[in-house]
Amino acid sequence: MKSALKVSIVLMLNSLFCYKIYAQNVGYSYITPDSLFTLIQNSPKISIIQYWVPSCENASRNLHKYANLHRENSEDVDFYFIALTKKISLLEELERKVNFNSSIYLMDTLNSGIDLFENKSTFNKQFLKLFGLKKKEDFLIAYIHKKSGTMIFTDKLKIDEKKIRKMMKKK
Repeated sequence: MKSALKVSIVLMLNSLFCYKIYAQNVGYSYITPDSLFTLIQNSPKISIIQYWVPSCENASRNLHKYANLHRENSEDVDFYFIALTKKISLLEELERKVNFNSSIYLMDTLNSGIDLFENKSTFNKQFLKLFGLKKKEDFLIAYIHKKSGTMIFTDKLKIDEKKIRKMMKKK
């Protein structure tokens, strides 16, 4: 009886260990304006959308910052880090360098021949149209708090943690 209990405990611990190992490699996934809108609508959390360029010289440092933001706020905030790249190998390399326990998204326009920033602009127009916002055209960061109706769009490169905390207080 004791032997069976030990085996059960060992198997349980092994399963937990394997789960932790594989949970670390979340990877990337493609996202469309419709799927992003649906994710935000179906979540009770605050949503932050951040576009970033993984080929810039600060990419690893930026991904570390994103990882910290995610770790500190993931109970209250959904982060959508959307990479502006066509190079999947670049994302895979960054994943190996940085322990990033969240999805990295790619606009589902990778096969398009137009410029990535044009893709982003078109993606944003389609996304904002789903919210009924036709005048706002483009952004690098969006802060969305559905419960309060707050939507803030900016072209700044850095996520403003004060804005996140302020939105979290509006719960």
